[in-house]
Amino acid sequence: MGNNLSNQKSALLTKRTLKQVAKTIAQAFNDTRQLTLYQHYCETYPLKIIEQAFDKAQSTPLNKIKKNRAAIFFFFINTYAKYRKNYSRH
Repeated sequence: MGNNLSNQKSALLTKRTLKQVAKTIAQAFNDTRQLTLYQHYCETYPLKIIEQAFDKAQSTPLNKIKKNRAAIFFFFINTYAKYRKNYSRH
């Protein structure tokens, strides 16, 4: 029973952490209107893919970005996830 409570706390902290990650990314891209979309991506994809996509989007020169950094961020997530089809959120 104690182990179940521990697992629940861990899951809650993880979800809270993912929401914070999503909020940080949305703020970095000045796109807080889409916060729920960022949360969805953070809950769907492994944190490693999220971090790689964020770093790549942040380091992409402005003259190489057609729309905005948020759009290229989502592009990189989808690209990385496509090449790692066997990812797991857990």
